[in-house]
Amino acid sequence: MRLPPAVLVFVGVMLAYAAYYLLALVSRIDLRFDKDHQGTAALLRRCSLLKGNYWPSPWIFSGHLDALVMMKLRPTYDPQYRREEVRAADGTTLLLDWAERSDMSPSAPILILLSGVTGSGRSSYITYLAREGMQKGWRCVTLNYPGTLGEQLTAPRMYSVSSDVGRLVDHVASSFPDAPLFALGFSLGGFLLTKYLGEVGSRTPLRAGIICSSPWSQAQLAVHWTGWAKTHVYGRHFIKHFLKIYSNNKVFRGHAKLVHENIVSCKTLFDLHTHLHAPLSGEESIEDYYLANDTGPLFANVKVPTLVLHALNDPVVPQVEEISKNPLAILAVTQTGWWPTGLSWIELACLQYIDAHLQLSSTDSSPMGR
Repeated sequence: MRLPPAVLVFVGVMLAYAAYYLLALVSRIDLRFDKDHQGTAALLRRCSLLKGNYWPSPWIFSGHLDALVMMKLRPTYDPQYRREEVRAADGTTLLLDWAERSDMSPSAPILILLSGVTGSGRSSYITYLAREGMQKGWRCVTLNYPGTLGEQLTAPRMYSVSSDVGRLVDHVASSFPDAPLFALGFSLGGFLLTKYLGEVGSRTPLRAGIICSSPWSQAQLAVHWTGWAKTHVYGRHFIKHFLKIYSNNKVFRGHAKLVHENIVSCKTLFDLHTHLHAPLSGEESIEDYYLANDTGPLFANVKVPTLVLHALNDPVVPQVEEISKNPLAILAVTQTGWWPTGLSWIELACLQYIDAHLQLSSTDSSPMGR
């Protein structure tokens, strides 16, 4: 029986794409770490997902499609959060969302979740991790960045800073002094976590940190964001987010360092940094702002085990090479990004890394030292 030409064409296209998928997209995870560090080696023996090949989604073949699905199209889950408010030193109100069960022990592990710049406790990747964490018997707590949930601000700040992470970590540690603490940050959340860890060194109650798809320098990010998609899609998305918070909050009116006409005319990430973020941060110039927001030099001072996950096709994050110089760090680089439904590889790998720490800490001969 002869097949219709349309069927033959379809089969040919599918076979060609299957070959492309297997030869070009499926690739070995590029794993970089200090092979002489006993603790890191012990962790990796318990992290099978960080070894071997990475199998990306067969139908999300672009970093831009990855980002679109993750931000807009992925199903969400409602963890039934408990809301808590804490104050930062400058008067900013920090909204925390707790995912927990009533029967949890005060010593249950706690996972601190830090979303991307426009994300919150409602973001799909945060809700999936909160659900999975609760199923494992962990408490999960998310920091919602100021203004993200539409609340009125109590201080002239519409983004989080590394001191907010410190405030959150210290608050959680004092609330649950017997619980092992871990922190996981995505994109901006990863940047804030890196900055916090580099600033405090060993003076943190965190057992370990996980940094996913994080920019390492705000200046490098602004330079990296060129081209139509990054300027007109991601840039507009972020600018719209911050301008909405700016317009909806009276606390910015009459601010001595803000020029309204310049802010509402922002077209690029550099414009946003120059006219909004740098003045609100208290820095005297955009150069000072960028100098203060470069985590590259700080990473050498990170003194807790840290997993860094990065995809080469990430449209937002520039490539970084210096991470593997820290003996406590594991850098895992994949060719492409997320699976768009259910728990993705990156989320499962993060959870497995935390499980590995908990397994090691339960043994008397733990090489992690904490």
